[in-house]
Amino acid sequence: MVLPRRNNHVLFILIVQFVGGIACGRIGFDPLLTDGGSDAAGDTDSDADTDTDADTDADTDTDTDSDADSDTDGDTDADTDTDADSDSDSDTDADGDEPSLRGLVGGYEHFCALDPGGRPYCWGSDGSGQLGNGAAGYSATPSPVDLAPVTGEKIFVKLATSHDTTCGITAAGAIYCWGRGVDGQLGDGSTENAPSPVLVETGGIVGDPGFVDLGVGSYHACGITAEGRAYCWGHNVNGPLGTGDEVEHHTPVPVVMDTVAGSKRFIAIACAWQLTCGITAEGDAYCWGANSSGQIGNDGFGSEQLPQPVAIDNMSGSRKFTRLVVNSAHVCGLAADGLVYCWGDDMFGQVGNGDPGSGNIRLPEPLDTVNVVGQQGFKQLAVGYWVSCGLTGEGVAYCWGNDESDQLGDLATTEEQPAPILVNTSEMSDVQTFTELAVTHLMGTCGVTAAGSVYCWGQIGGDPIPHPFDISAVVTDEALVQIASGDAHSCGLTSRGQVYCMGSDERGQLGNGPGIDSSPVTPVAIDTSTVSGEKVFVKVVAGGVSSCGITSQGVLYCWGGDDNNQLGNGPSTADVHSPQAVQTSSIVGQTAIVDVSTNLSHSCALTVEGVAYCFGEEPALGNGPVLGNSDVPSPVDVSGLSGEISWRHLSAGTTHSCGLLADGSVLCWGADSNEALGNGSGTVDAESPMAVVTTDMADATLFVRLDVGHESSCAIAADGVLHCWGLDSLGQLGDGPPAANRASPYPVDTGSIAGGSLFTEIRTQRLITCAVTTEGVGYCFGDDTAGLLGDGSPEQHQLSPAPVDTAPMSSTPTFSAVSSQQQYTWGLAADSTLYYWGDGQFSPVWVDTSAL
Repeated sequence: MVLPRRNNHVLFILIVQFVGGIACGRIGFDPLLTDGGSDAAGDTDSDADTDTDADTDADTDTDTDSDADSDTDGDTDADTDTDADSDSDSDTDADGDEPSLRGLVGGYEHFCALDPGGRPYCWGSDGSGQLGNGAAGYSATPSPVDLAPVTGEKIFVKLATSHDTTCGITAAGAIYCWGRGVDGQLGDGSTENAPSPVLVETGGIVGDPGFVDLGVGSYHACGITAEGRAYCWGHNVNGPLGTGDEVEHHTPVPVVMDTVAGSKRFIAIACAWQLTCGITAEGDAYCWGANSSGQIGNDGFGSEQLPQPVAIDNMSGSRKFTRLVVNSAHVCGLAADGLVYCWGDDMFGQVGNGDPGSGNIRLPEPLDTVNVVGQQGFKQLAVGYWVSCGLTGEGVAYCWGNDESDQLGDLATTEEQPAPILVNTSEMSDVQTFTELAVTHLMGTCGVTAAGSVYCWGQIGGDPIPHPFDISAVVTDEALVQIASGDAHSCGLTSRGQVYCMGSDERGQLGNGPGIDSSPVTPVAIDTSTVSGEKVFVKVVAGGVSSCGITSQGVLYCWGGDDNNQLGNGPSTADVHSPQAVQTSSIVGQTAIVDVSTNLSHSCALTVEGVAYCFGEEPALGNGPVLGNSDVPSPVDVSGLSGEISWRHLSAGTTHSCGLLADGSVLCWGADSNEALGNGSGTVDAESPMAVVTTDMADATLFVRLDVGHESSCAIAADGVLHCWGLDSLGQLGDGPPAANRASPYPVDTGSIAGGSLFTEIRTQRLITCAVTTEGVGYCFGDDTAGLLGDGSPEQHQLSPAPVDTAPMSSTPTFSAVSSQQQYTWGLAADSTLYYWGDGQFSPVWVDTSAL
C-alpha cells in the first residue's frame, strides 16, 4: 500500500465536513451557503453555502456543492456548500475500488473537490497557485493539494474557491488559503500569492477561533466561527467586509452586527465580487457591499457597508432561508420549504423568473418552475457566469440563463433560458441524478453523482451534455487518518472512511464479527454488514471494552462490551461483535450525531443541533437527579445553566464526563474523586454540568481541545497552552514535581520542551497523558512502567512532558495524533504512518498497515 502524505483526525468529513462540522464535534456542522464570482479582469469569487435541506423525505442532508457566479462585468463567483445527505439511496463506493470526489467547487477556470478522506484536489489553470500543489502549471486532471504546510488535522471538510484563490476548512476548524493573495484575501497578513496552503490568522478572533463556514470572493474572504461570529478579510471597496468603511484588512476583522436583528449569530457566509451575504440563526438573509444590479435584495441602490436584510415581501410559504448562492451580479436563495428565489442582474434570464432579459431585479422573485417535472422542491443551487442551476430533492438537475457555451446542458439549443430547463443526462452510464453541481466562468458546468463520479458539460471537454470526467488521478489507497484507544484495543479510521481495529476482542470491541482471531498490532476491518445506508465513517472512538463510530450520514454505531448499557441500544447488556445502531427515539429534534466519546461504563454523543446526550451508568451521565442509569441516550441536564447552551465536543472519562461549549468554556459532571471536575469545590459529585474554574489561568481562559481520562482531565486553551486538573498520582497532569492533585486547570510544565511549546492535540488515558505540539512533536507524561511514554528510557514515571523518541522512525518524525491504552501507545505520524510503543518497547515501532 502506498501511503499518501496526509493525516488527520475526523470529520468530520464533513464533513464535517465535514462537516461543517466539524475539531471534535464539528463533523456534520455544515454551514448553509457558498458562492463566488469573477470580474472582467478574470476574478472569481467563491462563497460557502450552508443549508438545512428541505427534502420532502425529511432526510438530514449534508451535501457539498459549489457554485460559480458572475456579474455583468464578467465576474464569476464560486460557491461551495456542504450538507450531509442521509438519503438511503446513496451509493458511494465504500470499498475504495474506484476514485470518487465530493464537495465540488468551481472558480474562473479551475475546479477543486475533496476525496472521501477529506484531501483537496484541484485541476485547471494555476496562474496564481490556485491549485495549491506547490508548482504552478495547468493540470487537466485532479492534482492533490500540498498538505505539508497544514499542521494538526489535515482533513478538510469544506472548500470555497474564486478566480485565483481557494480556501478550505479543516476538521479542526482552521482555514487555509492558497493562490492569489495580492489583496490580502489569503488572511495570513501578507499580500503575496501562495502556491501551497497558508493558515488564516486568528489572533483577532474573539472566543472560539474555530471556523464552521467560509466564503471566498475575487478580492476578499469571510468565515463564520462556531459561536456564529462573522469575520472577513481582504479588499474592501464598496464595503464587502462589513466593517462600516472601505478600509482594507489582511487578517480577519469582525463584521459589524449593529444592523442585524435577533440573536446576531450567522450560520453561513457567502462572498462574491465586492459582495457578501449571510444567513442568521433565525433563517434571515443579509447582504452587504456592491449593489449596482440590486444584488443586496432590498429594493435599494448604492453600496452598503453594513449587513442589510434581504426583503421577503415576495416570498410565499416559508420566509426563512436555508441556503444562498451569490455572485457579484445576482443571488439565489433556497427557502426552508424548497422554493427558490433569485434577484439581481437578469440580462440573460439567470434570475429564472420566466421573463427574459428583465433587467435588474431588486427584490427576491420566485423561480418559474413551469418546466420542472416531479418534485418541485430544490435542495441545492449553483450560480455561474450569467447562469444558475439547481437540483431538485430527487437529484434532477435544471439550469437557466445564458447558454452560448452549452453550460445549461440541454443539447437542444444555445439560446438563453429565463426558466429552468432539464439537463440532458442521456449519455450518463450510471445513475442519472446528481448530489451536487458547480459552475465556472470558462470551464463550464460539472456535477457529482452519489457514487462520487464526475460528469461535465459546456466548455470543459466541449460536450453540450454531461459526459464522464477523468478522476483516475485521485488516490484510492487507504491511509490512517485517525487513531483511538480503549483499555486493551485500538481503532483507526482510514482516508476512505473505513474502520479498522486491533488488540483484545474478548468482548467484541474490534467489531469484526464473532469468532474472528485478533492481533495486538495488526488492524482488522470491522464488519459493516450491519451498517445500513452509506458505509463510510467520519469518526471512530474507543474506550474500555467498547468502540463507537459515526457514519457520514450522522448515524451512530457502537459495538463491544455492554455491561453498563454504554452501547445505547436498549436494555440488553449482551456483548455486540458487529456495529449496532444507537437508539435515537429519545432524541428530540434532529437525530444526526456529530461527536461521540465512550469509556468503561458510559458514552456521550452530540447531535447536529449542539445538544448533548449520554447513556450507560451514572454518575457520569449528567442527566440530573431523577433519571439515573439510561440504556438509550438521555439529555444532559442544562436547566441550571444560563444563556444559550450549544455543545461543541464531549469527552467521557471513567466516572466523570466533560464537555466543551461553543463559547470555549468547559463544564464537567459525575464523580469528583480527586477533584476531577475541576470546579474548585473539593470532591463533591455533580449530577449536572458545572463550570470548570479558570480564575487561576494566567492568560486565555477559553478552550479549544478537551480530553478526559481516569479521574483527571486536560484541555488546550485558545492560546495553545495545555492545562490539566484532577488526579496526579504518577505525574499525569504534567505540571512537574511534586505530584499533587489540582482542583482547577493548571498549566503543564513546558521547561523540558524544545522549540514551540503550544499544543494542538491531547489524549489522556488512565495514568498517562500524551499531546502533540504545533510543530508535530509528541510528548507524554505520567506512568511509564510499560514504556507507554515512548521516550526511549525505562523510567518509572515522568512528572513533566517527555519527548517521544523519534530516532527509530524512518518516515516523517512528526505526529498528527497520539492515543494510549493500558498496554500500548499509538502514534500517527504526519505522513499517516502508524507506530506503537509500550509492552516493553520504550521507543516507537513501525506498524505494518499494508492490509488496509
